Amino acid sequence: MLMHPSPADHTMGTLTFLRTVLGAPPAASSSSAIVPAPNRRAPQVEIYGPRGIRRMLRMLWYSTHTHSQHAFAVHELLFPGQEPSVAADVQGDDANPVDVRRESECVGRDIWCDDDGFWKGVVSHSPKYNHYGVVVDAGPILHRDPCIGYIIREVPPTPFHPSSRLPRKLVILGDTHDPSPLIPLIHADPAFALALPEVDVHGTGTRVRIPVSLLVHEATDAYIPRRIDPDERTGRNRTQESVLAKTVQRGHSTPAMAGAFAKRIGAERLVMNHIGARFPAPSQHGPQIRERFRQACVREIERQAAEAWIPRGHAGARPQAAWDYLSVVVPPNPRRDPPEEHEGAENATAEEEGRGDREESEGVGSVVSVNVEEVDAEAVAADPSGVVADVEMHSMSIHNERRGRGRGGRGRGRGDRGHDRGRGRGGRGSRGFGEAGGSGGGRGRPRKKSRNGYGGGDD
Repeated sequence: MLMHPSPADHTMGTLTFLRTVLGAPPAASSSSAIVPAPNRRAPQVEIYGPRGIRRMLRMLWYSTHTHSQHAFAVHELLFPGQEPSVAADVQGDDANPVDVRRESECVGRDIWCDDDGFWKGVVSHSPKYNHYGVVVDAGPILHRDPCIGYIIREVPPTPFHPSSRLPRKLVILGDTHDPSPLIPLIHADPAFALALPEVDVHGTGTRVRIPVSLLVHEATDAYIPRRIDPDERTGRNRTQESVLAKTVQRGHSTPAMAGAFAKRIGAERLVMNHIGARFPAPSQHGPQIRERFRQACVREIERQAAEAWIPRGHAGARPQAAWDYLSVVVPPNPRRDPPEEHEGAENATAEEEGRGDREESEGVGSVVSVNVEEVDAEAVAADPSGVVADVEMHSMSIHNERRGRGRGGRGRGRGDRGHDRGRGRGGRGSRGFGEAGGSGGGRGRPRKKSRNGYGGGDD
C-alpha cells in the first residue's frame, strides 16, 4: 500500500483496511501483549508512506485493542534530516506503550530520499522467467502540506528488442496544485529507452520515448458554466477565475490543470479523482432530472480536461472522471514493428515473436487494472505479470491478476465500465474486466458499481 500524507480523510481508513485484510486471530492469541513476541512471518501487507504513518498506526492499533492473524510492516519515506516518527522496533517495559511494535507488526524500513529528492526503487521485484518485474519510485509534489506521487514501471523479462512491447508506466498522484517536481523521475526511464524513437502521444506536441500509460490526477473543483448550471447548484457567484484561484490556494487542481499535466508528460490516458463533494456521481436510481444534471457536470469536467490535454478533433482517448471503486483496464502495449534497418534480422524477429507467443501462453501479457483506491505494491512479488493498482483518492493497492489458460479455463471479461467479453472454447468469461485469455468461451457478467459517490473532498 502506497500512502499519501496525512489529512484524516486520506489515512484514517487504513486501520479498518488492515483489520479486514489481515483477519482476526484465533481466540487464544487475542490477549494483549505489551512486548511483542518475535514475529518471523513475512508481512502480508507492507505500507509505504511519509513520516508519521508508523506512529499513527501504532497508536490506533494500541487504542483500539486490535489484533490480527497475519502480519504487516510500515516503511516511512523520509527527507534529509528527518528522523522516523518512531523507531521501527520498540520493545521493553520502559517504553511508551503507544510506541511499542505490536505483535502483528514486522520491523519496517526507514527510507531516506536520494540527493535528487526522490525515493527510487521503493518496491522492486526483478522479472522471473517470462513474467515482468515491477519497480515503484516516489517523489514529492506540491500541495499545502508535504505530499507524494508514485511511478509504477514494468520491467521486461528479457533483453529489449526492436519489436518488443513497450513496458507500461503508471503515474499516480496525491493532492497537488503542481506535480511538476515529479517530471524528472517520470521520464527517468531505463537505459534501453535511449535507443527508442520519440513519439508524440495524441498529437499534443510532447515527445517521449516511453509514454505514461495512465495518469491518475486529482481534480478537486471545477467551474460549471451557467448554460449547464443556471440555478448555481454547484455554488453561488462562482466564476472560472475565482474557482481556479481558490482551488490553487487550497493546494488542489482543476480538470484543466490535470489535462495540462497529462499533455506535459505525454500521458496516453487520464483519470481524474478526488473530485469535490459538490459533484456527486450520477446514479441509475435517482430522479431523472437530477441525474441528467449530474451527468452534465461530469461531462463538463471531462471536457475541460480534454481541452487542455488533447487537440480539438483528435479521436481516441478521452479523460475520465472517476467514481468510487472504478476499475480502469490498462492492456499490454502492442508489439511494435521493427524499424526498416532491422529488416535483415528476420531470424531474430521470428525468435522474438515465438517468445511473445510463449509469453502469451504463460500470462506475461496480463492486463494492469487500476481500481481508482489503494496500492498493495508488495502483492506483485508472487507474480508481477499482472498488476492491479487500486487508487481512489490517495492510496493504491496492487495485486496479481492471472489469465485463465487451457481448454475450459476461466477467462476475464473486457471493458472499462464492466462490459465483459469472453472468447475461445469450452470455458466462461469471468466477471470483471480485461481480456479472456486462451479458452474462455462465454460472455462474462457486467461488474456492478458498489457506490455512487466520487469520494473526493474540498479540503
